[in-house]
Amino acid sequence: MPVRAAGSRPRLTIASLNLWDAGTHIDGPAEKLARLVLGQGLDVLALQETGGTSAKPLADALGWHAYDTPAGVGIVSRFPLTDAAAPVVDVPAVAATLQLPGGRRLRLWAAQLDEAAYGPYALRDGRTPAEVEAAERASLRHRQATALLTAMKGDLAARSTPVVLAAGLASPSHLDRATKVRWPVTVALASAGLHDAFREAHPNPSREPGTTWSPVRPDEPRDRVDQVQYTGPLRVEAAYALCTGWPKPVPDTAANGWPSDHAAPAVTFTVR
Repeated sequence: MPVRAAGSRPRLTIASLNLWDAGTHIDGPAEKLARLVLGQGLDVLALQETGGTSAKPLADALGWHAYDTPAGVGIVSRFPLTDAAAPVVDVPAVAATLQLPGGRRLRLWAAQLDEAAYGPYALRDGRTPAEVEAAERASLRHRQATALLTAMKGDLAARSTPVVLAAGLASPSHLDRATKVRWPVTVALASAGLHDAFREAHPNPSREPGTTWSPVRPDEPRDRVDQVQYTGPLRVEAAYALCTGWPKPVPDTAANGWPSDHAAPAVTFTVR
C-alpha cells in the first residue's frame, strides 16, 4: 500500500500498541496483528511488551522494517528506519528516523514507563490528590520520563525534523481527569514542548475521553494511559483510541481478535 498523501505532503498513521506479554494471552497473535495493521491502514507501530522479539516477525510478515530491543520496546514501520538505537539507560525506549517519501524524515520515539504504584489506584483507595501527586513526583515512572526527555533533548531542539513520542505512560493525563492531580509525567512532556495529539484533536475530555485502559478489564479505572505526542512540522488530521471488535474480558481473552489489554492511540499526521 503506498503512503497516503495530501498533495505532495506525506500522510501517515502512527499507533502505539502494548502487546500484553508478547501476545501470549490470545490465540494466533501474529496473524491477528498483521490483520490489524493492514485492516486499519496503519503505517507505523510503536510497540511495548514485545518480549524483545515481536517486532521483526510482524515486519517480516508485512514486508516492512523493524527494530527490536531486549527491553521489550520496538518499532514496526512501512518506511525504512535509520539511526535506530535504544539511547536511554534504565528506560525501555527506542528511537529511529523514518525515511519518508520526498526526502522527508520523522524522528520516532517509542517507550514504556514503569507501571508500579498506579496513581488512580491510590485515589480509588482514598488517598488525597495532594498525596497522589507527591507520590507520582517521587515515582520511578516520573524519573524515567525525565530521563527520556533528557535523551530526546537534541531531537526536540531540531525543529525542522518532526518528532513523535508514542508510549505507554502508565499515567493519566493532566488534560483529562477531573481531579486536582497535576499528573507529573504528562506535565513534564508538555513542559518539554510536546503536544498531546489526541487532546489537540478532541479538547473536551468529557465528550471524547480517549480511554486506552482497559478494554478487557471492566473493573479498572478508565484512563488514557497510552499516548501519541509530537512536536515540529506536523498537522494532526485524526486522532482516536483504536480497539477492534468486542473483546471479551479477562480471563476469557484467548479468542479475542484484539491482541491487547490496552486500546491503541492512533494519530494520522500530515508532514508540513
